[in-house]
Amino acid sequence: MKRFFPAILAAMLTLLPSQAAATWSIIAVDTRTGLVVIASATCVTAEGLRTRGGLKSIQAIVVPGVGVAAAQAGVDRTRANQMLIFEEMRNNTDPDDILRMLSTDENFQRRQFGIVDLEGR
Repeated sequence: MKRFFPAILAAMLTLLPSQAAATWSIIAVDTRTGLVVIASATCVTAEGLRTRGGLKSIQAIVVPGVGVAAAQAGVDRTRANQMLIFEEMRNNTDPDDILRMLSTDENFQRRQFGIVDLEGR
């Protein structure tokens, strides 16, 4: 039993509940069909989502017929980044150029951005 104790202890510790402290987003487009998808995990609490109008209001940017983007981690409460992404995507701006524009945000290093359009850029 002694030799199995470390493995049993490690297994038990992995089952303990803990609070998430990381975020991720996946965005994709099917350039043939025009379908877009966004999936993400966030550390924003359920209450935080309700008071902000849901996940779409703080993270997802969907521009029908153009593409999809994600903006999360250090949340921009002004929504300036989301609006910049939305407007530039509507103007058919290359996603790399949009990211360069976003890099002027003083909190750029604390944020996560992903942008893809139906041109596959």
